[in-house]
Amino acid sequence: MKNPDRKIFVADNQDITRFGVIYLLVQEMGINCVDEAFSKKEILESLKRFPESILIIDYSNLDFERVEEILIISEKYSKVSFLFISDDYSFDFLKRLIMSEGNFSFLSKDCSSDDFKYCINKILDNDRFIARNLYSRIFESIKHVTEEEKTISLLTPMEKMVLQEIAKGKTTKEIAELKNLSFHTINTHRKNIFRKIDVNNVKEAIRYAIRAGLIDMVEYNI
Repeated sequence: MKNPDRKIFVADNQDITRFGVIYLLVQEMGINCVDEAFSKKEILESLKRFPESILIIDYSNLDFERVEEILIISEKYSKVSFLFISDDYSFDFLKRLIMSEGNFSFLSKDCSSDDFKYCINKILDNDRFIARNLYSRIFESIKHVTEEEKTISLLTPMEKMVLQEIAKGKTTKEIAELKNLSFHTINTHRKNIFRKIDVNNVKEAIRYAIRAGLIDMVEYNI
């Protein structure tokens, strides 16, 4: 059921794009519950206050370093709808988000105002929207998924993060301290990772993650 009163946050550090999006929402669509966010910290504070909001975001000009950060936020705030508007979609970014369970929609910055308004209405109807000119890139991102990547997609964002820390040589205790979690919690994540990707030791897990594209072989000396 459509909820026209959902809070909408626009997170884009390009002034012209941000102003244009806000104009379309407020002046042409009559949506008044619109606010701005300019950093990852502001986004998290906004979603904490409004956990069922809509986030319109160009992640490429904000302080996000990895796609996993987006996935973790979407997992924590599962009722938030994300609308990405960007001209800088990478193959890996699209693949990771499409394979996830997050509520993600996609537009390019050269989309028409009609496409934008149609997309917003779809999101307000609790639906998703993907711009037609992005279909081919998304199709390619899914078509080239390896068996390892399919298995890696079974891992939660937290499990992927734990695997990355393991690959950096950190112990279970060190990861627990880094993430402010108990040793038992991290150890459980570790066991679940090994079970899901069907490996028996750390080296096998890291090699598997490299083949899946979760870990950069240049960054990890295996």
